[in-house]
Amino acid sequence: MKKLLLLLLILSTSIAHNLTWQLTGRSHSELDWKTIKSENFRVHYHQGLENIAQKGLSYAEQIYPTLLKQSGIKSTPIMDIIFTSEDEILNGFAVWTNQTFIWVDQNDAAVWLEDGKWLYQVLAHELQHLIYFNAVDTWLPEPFGMIYSDVPSWFVEGLAEYMTEKWRPYRGDLYHKIHAYKGKMMSMGDPHMDGYSKLLLLANDYGDSSIVKILNHRDGLGLYSFEDAFKENIGLSIDQFEDYWRRKMNTYFYSYKAQKESYKDLGVTSKLPINSLGSGFKFSPDSLKIAMIGKDNKDQYFQSLIVATQDTSQNNNDTSFSLFKIFRHVEEKDSTDSKKKKSPSYKKVEYDHGRFHQSMSWTSDNSKLAYSKYRFGKNGSMIFDIKVLDLIKKESTWITNNERASYPIWDKDDKKLYYVSHTNSCSNIFMVDTRTLDKKKITNHHKDEDVQILSLSLSPSGKKLAFAMSKENGNLDIYTLNLNSFDNIERQTSAKEVDYLPIWINKNTIVFTSHRDNTTPNLFSVDIRSKEINKITDAFGAVWGIQVAPGGNSIISLTLSDVDSSRVVSIDPSRNISTNKLNIREDYTLWRTKSPDLKLPDFNSDSLLNIEPKEYRFYKYSPKNLMTTILPIPIPFVQSIWMDALGKQLINLSAGAYSWKSISSNFDLSLYQSESDIEGTFYMIDYLNASGGAFWGFTYYKNINLSYREYANTQEGLVENLDGATIHIEIPINFGNDMYSNHSFSSSISFQNRSFIMPYYLENKVKTTYEQRYNELKAQDTNKELLPIPERGKQGVLKLNYSYISKRPYKGNLYLPKNGYGVKLSLDLAHEKLFGEFSFQKFTFDSFSNKKFGLGAFYLRTKLVSLEGDAPNQDYVGLTGDSPLYLPSLGSIFNENMSPRGWSGYKLGSKLIFSTLELRIPIASSLPINFFGFTTGELIATALSDIASTSNSFDFSDDWIKTAGYELKFAIKSGGDPIFIYSYGQAQTFQAWKEKLTPTTYLRFSLVNPF
Repeated sequence: MKKLLLLLLILSTSIAHNLTWQLTGRSHSELDWKTIKSENFRVHYHQGLENIAQKGLSYAEQIYPTLLKQSGIKSTPIMDIIFTSEDEILNGFAVWTNQTFIWVDQNDAAVWLEDGKWLYQVLAHELQHLIYFNAVDTWLPEPFGMIYSDVPSWFVEGLAEYMTEKWRPYRGDLYHKIHAYKGKMMSMGDPHMDGYSKLLLLANDYGDSSIVKILNHRDGLGLYSFEDAFKENIGLSIDQFEDYWRRKMNTYFYSYKAQKESYKDLGVTSKLPINSLGSGFKFSPDSLKIAMIGKDNKDQYFQSLIVATQDTSQNNNDTSFSLFKIFRHVEEKDSTDSKKKKSPSYKKVEYDHGRFHQSMSWTSDNSKLAYSKYRFGKNGSMIFDIKVLDLIKKESTWITNNERASYPIWDKDDKKLYYVSHTNSCSNIFMVDTRTLDKKKITNHHKDEDVQILSLSLSPSGKKLAFAMSKENGNLDIYTLNLNSFDNIERQTSAKEVDYLPIWINKNTIVFTSHRDNTTPNLFSVDIRSKEINKITDAFGAVWGIQVAPGGNSIISLTLSDVDSSRVVSIDPSRNISTNKLNIREDYTLWRTKSPDLKLPDFNSDSLLNIEPKEYRFYKYSPKNLMTTILPIPIPFVQSIWMDALGKQLINLSAGAYSWKSISSNFDLSLYQSESDIEGTFYMIDYLNASGGAFWGFTYYKNINLSYREYANTQEGLVENLDGATIHIEIPINFGNDMYSNHSFSSSISFQNRSFIMPYYLENKVKTTYEQRYNELKAQDTNKELLPIPERGKQGVLKLNYSYISKRPYKGNLYLPKNGYGVKLSLDLAHEKLFGEFSFQKFTFDSFSNKKFGLGAFYLRTKLVSLEGDAPNQDYVGLTGDSPLYLPSLGSIFNENMSPRGWSGYKLGSKLIFSTLELRIPIASSLPINFFGFTTGELIATALSDIASTSNSFDFSDDWIKTAGYELKFAIKSGGDPIFIYSYGQAQTFQAWKEKLTPTTYLRFSLVNPF
């Protein structure tokens, strides 16, 4: 057990880091990486990104001097920038190893950016993070310097935003409105948002020099302590400043709200029939159906595509279309009319699940819906493609394949779709015939152009297409395209702020959403003949136009999710705003427009570097030390993790020495069998390669690769030490229809020397080994069934594994999954001619299924095992009364004991079948217990039955063990998540229940799902 504790110590000090391949589970061997280098940067990129890489390197050098001055430092080590377009991920991240990883192929970022380009914005932001890491660097290595400094995440993110960005709707303003109007300013949860406003306020009130002083402050140990630095240079504690910030924010946003139009001022509001609207909705042309993307279950971590169909039987005599019925219901609620009509009733059906783009389009006959869904595409890239849902056939089909496609819209005859597809940040409009899948490119932007296209809208005549487009200058404006000749692209709006979501209300007028005036999305209209702009709304929150009301002319619009995420409002496009000029004292507004004293220069294309690329080779560049840990006590231990510049090759080096003598004088050393069990050394060399088609690696280990299982109720169980080496490979596969249905093939070959301390019993301080006890019991009764005496020896084992898991992500999956199923097949092959002393083959089939039942779920598991040959005795196939150990993420350490609840004894064979059926019903999510931050909760009442048998053939007709019982599952939680799940219950055999015997009471670890 002591060696087991040692291993747990090592695992607890390891670090999990989300590199690009860890986020997606794909290695992308198809990519050919190259490197260009300047004075201060190395840019690593793959094919297709040549132009982006040259621009990125040039811009990095242009802003580098300013970034240094902003933080008060003079230089940094050379930095590595990794550009990739392998996935559609709107993100980038920086690591303290002077590396930043950025996904560069983006389209929808045009709305988020306001008037810039993704490459320059994200690069500046991530480089500022790297500058920050260097500014606060001390002699204490990372990540321990970060732990000591205890810098709040809002400061880290807010600093990058203040120095490199500007305040805008999607970078702070809308998020602040939601939380201010909900009364939750102190619990935003996203440091990018509150961090930005805090840094703006900090710089506005105390100046940029205070930020430099905070970054360069050091305590008496020469270390960086943010709390001390902040207090000394600002004069307030962090808590005092945050309270000051809260008052400022609330005052501004409520003052703003008081002077703007409410949603009732704008029109008639209503609520869509969904619990939480996600990215979009669209009424069918007859208004009887509503397609919605969102969540009807607050615990789901995915989106559902739901079509709600109105039950027209409620109002058979009312022929007015249903959309107005919804809005009329709200009007009548506030009226004095005693005869109030009921809200429409809808039947909701989930047709798809996963992650979806917000754009959707109905055919004119209400039978088909086009939408865009996130999927695994070619080479495992995570991208958007377009599907069409046929509501008559109740099936959906992919229309595009590996096109990074979105914004589908049907043509006038419902046979073709227009949509947007982008490659390496260059977007074009395409047309596809949904019957033949023949495609035609409508626009012709060159691959090196930085152009984004969004929000397609077809004119009433079907002859023109309106859309939002951001060209090289970064402005997102409304354009129209003549579909008769596919030419004559005409710009309809021109503003520094974002214009998007065009909606035709007649052949000459387009309503669109714009961020003009006070960074709040509102509705405007443009006459495409005169280019005259009219402001339709001046809302306090936000209004996004979605569509013209079916059969009417009002604009159905989405509102800010400050109170209700599914609230919509019907707006007359001819209305005029009823507000005056905003009037708030400068003391509460200046923070919004504060910018750094040293501003980053715009990209200068005249200074574009043209560096000759070189093939990327991991050995050409110094490896990055991700982490080094040195623990002198209680067990001398060192661990160092290194990776290459791309983060695709990792080496973990671990070593140490253990001496139970020096740890405590309380250990009874006489219990140990040899000196090596008392003190010795351990080490491990672990290499992982994520640059090929499969993930592969090797591990060499000594006194560190341990396994444990309870064994015949002995004192410390069986702790095995497997010294040797392992080579492993894994290939994940997803066929692109469901991101939560995944296949995995893996294989490994191990050459190991198996050793252990013989399990023992300790009675009155007298130790008896299991071998001694075994021989004594067998001498008394040769037929007595016991676990075999464990064997030492060398073995070479080839493992082949396949698994398939289909399970949607819910919050409750960690303790009470109500959906999903899985199958796992394993084959272990060993032969003494390959290596070692054992020859055997072991086949394992394991499966599980979760099925929702009311508030709870049924859980079924079936496991089959077959063993042929001469395997080590401790790898027996059989049933045991020894309890199993189920610990999250440590399953590979613990060999599972197949132990029917309510039964004791041993039953061995070469074949095993084990089946469990449980009905799990939740009782309480939490209990008022808190012990040093650990809490208890997730109480689940369970009725259970275990049925199992062993045999030396596949004939399991005799000697079935059948038990039944009940138990209470409960979790020990940390940070709200379960870390251990226990079950306390009573069970016994069916026969014992019939005889009304007292059931066996037990407390043991509980299994949620086996894999």
